[in-house]
Amino acid sequence: MSQILFRLKTEITQSETKGEIRPATSQDMELIKKWIKNFYKEALKTQPPNLDRPPHETEEYVQLYLWWHENQPTAMGMINKNRLNLIYTPPPLRNKGYGRAITAALARLVQEKGQTPVLHTKSNNTAAIGLYTSLGFTVQNR
Repeated sequence: MSQILFRLKTEITQSETKGEIRPATSQDMELIKKWIKNFYKEALKTQPPNLDRPPHETEEYVQLYLWWHENQPTAMGMINKNRLNLIYTPPPLRNKGYGRAITAALARLVQEKGQTPVLHTKSNNTAAIGLYTSLGFTVQNR
């Protein structure tokens, strides 16, 4: 299955979904590992990499984030330089705006550093494609 690369050339607007983005901490790691495994199974249909050391512990420029609402993590995402990745919302929490909120917040963090946010998804992931285009991301290649 082919990948689609998206780029955000316009300034992102703030999501109206209640909550806030926070950097993941060591206390979040068990949940992060579980969500990364689920992301790989659901979105990529493959086994996740070894998670003995999560990505933010092995890559200098990687930071994991969680979207929190009412003191509960509701979505996850990662920034690697200017690339957004691992955007994931667990099934029971989907269709509440959390994926949209964390994607917008991650894009704003990248833009605040003067960089252009990019991300990619499989060409058959219609939910992700719809989300990204609704936020103003445009297709760069298929």
